[in-house]
Amino acid sequence: DLQQRVELLRLNARLLRDRLDDATRAIAEFGQLLALAPEDIDGLREQAQLLQEHLRWSDAVGCLGTLIEVADDAALRRWARLQQAELLLRQLHEPRRARAVLEQSLGEQGNDDEARQLLVEAHLAEGSWEDARAILEQLAQSESGPDARRLRVWALDQLAELARSGLRQQELFERSERLALETAAPDKALLEELVARFVDRGEAQRLRSVLARLVEGSTTADAVMPLRLALANLLLETFGDSNGALEQLRSALVVDPDDEDARLLTGRALEARDEVEAAIRAYRSLLIDRLSCVDAARGLARIMGARGHHPVVAMASSVLELAGVASPSEYEHVDGFDRAGAPRGRLVVLDLPLLE
Repeated sequence: DLQQRVELLRLNARLLRDRLDDATRAIAEFGQLLALAPEDIDGLREQAQLLQEHLRWSDAVGCLGTLIEVADDAALRRWARLQQAELLLRQLHEPRRARAVLEQSLGEQGNDDEARQLLVEAHLAEGSWEDARAILEQLAQSESGPDARRLRVWALDQLAELARSGLRQQELFERSERLALETAAPDKALLEELVARFVDRGEAQRLRSVLARLVEGSTTADAVMPLRLALANLLLETFGDSNGALEQLRSALVVDPDDEDARLLTGRALEARDEVEAAIRAYRSLLIDRLSCVDAARGLARIMGARGHHPVVAMASSVLELAGVASPSEYEHVDGFDRAGAPRGRLVVLDLPLLE
């Protein structure tokens, strides 16, 4: 019976793949299955995934092409086309074919942002700067979806690079770069990623200038504070400029004296300037207001450990233990908790002494 043979081949292929880790024989078994049932959806999908995992790019593209032709499910066709386009772009370096696949996909689902991002990549690979620019400008206006801000930042960052390297339009480059930073600013993690990309590209000095101009001239109210803090952190961590960092932090704390990030950065900047007592007060004050601030606890433990003040180190390390982030050496300090003057399990931050 044909169907029984197909199912036996499927079971055998999965056993070879999942239990015996024998991809070569699993691919051969799926091949036999597809010879008997060329339109078997599960067989095509599993074979395509196996071929990709084992770097058989051309075979995977062909298998995905068959899946696209026979699949009735729109979501499955979309998945197969995106997989196929990505392989054509990034492994086989065939942007023209990738573009054709993506245009077919967008013909079925015109608002597919993932497909549009890949289409930008295809246009860039072909040197079609204006086509890439048109899509990026659309994506930079995206307002729908849970990742809309991330998509806008990606599009603006790509547009800035295109304006600089491809279109060679300085005004578009500067505007897109500025908008990318302002758009990312309300999302701390997203802004940190964008700043890291600048630093990784060796553009920290230029970023310093761009951020300085933005914090003085941005008209986007919810962007100014995060951008100022990003500048302070850049000055402190990348350039070792604790004085410049403190100047930015003082301005930030005028706007919001309770901002936790600004207070924590202030403690680190004071510590870098060897203003130890002031740094201790900054960390201690932050812990009084928010006992779960592990970075403040770690800063306090670091300073007081250097001074040999083991009871306070034990107390601060207990905060890290309770938060589940204590290192082995920090955990060892918790054993000194009783010597800190409080029973195990109780932490009275107001009683933490400032000095030995």
